[in-house]
Amino acid sequence: MRLKSEKIGSAHLIAVLALFIALGSGAYAASKVGTKQIKNNAVTSSKIKKNAVTSAKIKKDAITSSKIKPNAVVPGKIATGAITPAKLGAGSVNAAKLADGSVTTPKVGDGAITAAKLADGSVTPAKMSEYSNSGVIKLDFGETHVFFDKGGITLVGRCADGGGGDSDAELVAINNGSQPGLFESDAEGNYTDPVFDPAEELNAFTPVSQAGAYWFGEYYNLFSVMSGDGSVSLYGQGNIGTNVLGSKCVFQLWTLGA
Repeated sequence: MRLKSEKIGSAHLIAVLALFIALGSGAYAASKVGTKQIKNNAVTSSKIKKNAVTSAKIKKDAITSSKIKPNAVVPGKIATGAITPAKLGAGSVNAAKLADGSVTTPKVGDGAITAAKLADGSVTPAKMSEYSNSGVIKLDFGETHVFFDKGGITLVGRCADGGGGDSDAELVAINNGSQPGLFESDAEGNYTDPVFDPAEELNAFTPVSQAGAYWFGEYYNLFSVMSGDGSVSLYGQGNIGTNVLGSKCVFQLWTLGA
């Protein structure tokens, strides 16, 4: 039996051609559609698969500050060591942007803080751990005031009735520790015998005994003291007076050291 032979018409040719075009269009599109064929803003964030864009797929310097949404970059998204001084703009980090306690001594370079970088009045006596100023201390007869008490070393001011109308003011150093220390003052003049024995009491300031107004300072009120274990090393100077500012005894002491 012989099969009937049919001629291939134009309809068959069109159908076959359409099939080939359909099968090849995907491969053609994949090879021919590039960045130039994509309309501006055609690819939005909602059309990008999560994590599809990695750092390796981003061209260098493609992301500029103008393309970053405010607050989009939070600390958790910044790699350790990614932000170096060279990447910070001049004046970009100011006091308002620093967390309390974030700048510690080890983080400050030698010579980084100069006088020109300190605001007027920013360094006060209270911020200087090794400096103290008692201000004016007023005492009446029978009163005392402890100016310093640390490491077995005590500095105390006293006011007493000296009789005959005199007011007696004194500022003394006392070794309350268990070890001998060192002490010298212009009031004592003990430069060749500076050993400060336990329980010993010596004049830090030149004592004053006056019936009238009196205010005394000068170099006669200089002294230095050090505890036996070295935990206290102090240098001091100040003023002492009687019958001034409405008080029987008046003191002012400033010290360096601790």
